[in-house]
Amino acid sequence: MMPVLFLLPFLTGVLTGITVGFVGSTFPLIMSLAGSDPHAFTLAFASGFIGVLLSPVHVCLVLTREYFNADMWGIYKKTLPAAAAVLMVAVLEFLVL
Repeated sequence: MMPVLFLLPFLTGVLTGITVGFVGSTFPLIMSLAGSDPHAFTLAFASGFIGVLLSPVHVCLVLTREYFNADMWGIYKKTLPAAAAVLMVAVLEFLVL
């Protein structure tokens, strides 16, 4: 169940680049699979949100990169540790609680 809760929202978040995109398309399926488990929703939302933050089609990322003439690797170098921390907390909550 955990790979589905992670991969489905993450991949949809990377593809759409917008939060409402991954929530609207994956959460009905996750609700039918996980029931009303709030920890499953936390993991799914965190993974989808990380997918949105790392998406190359995310509007905020594109505009920021263009405006500041930033290097994508430089942006990802600063974004990845924060994304890993959010994911770690969500996974720990899912496993412990």
